[in-house]
Amino acid sequence: TVTNRDLHQPVELRFSSTQRYDVIVTKGKKEIWRWLEGKLFATMLGQELLGPKESLRYTATWNQQDTDGAPVGPGRYAIIGIVTASPKMRSEPVMVEIQADSGVPE
Repeated sequence: TVTNRDLHQPVELRFSSTQRYDVIVTKGKKEIWRWLEGKLFATMLGQELLGPKESLRYTATWNQQDTDGAPVGPGRYAIIGIVTASPKMRSEPVMVEIQADSGVPE
């Protein structure tokens, strides 16, 4: 979610393509998965106007696989959202932990 925190002025987000966002999953310093991998976007100038206190929400689903389609192992992963406007904006990492399956039904 991108929010214009200004109480009075709108904010214009300028884009150089039809891509509006990306999501990256890392483990340590290694990139594990990227939402845009394999996607194509038209080169076309665009903009989004956010009014005061207005928000835009972008969503992506990570299926706990790496970029090659292999399941990832247990561990801590960071998920980072990026708005591809100029200049790019990155979220703070959201940490998730994947645990090994114990094989015991709940």
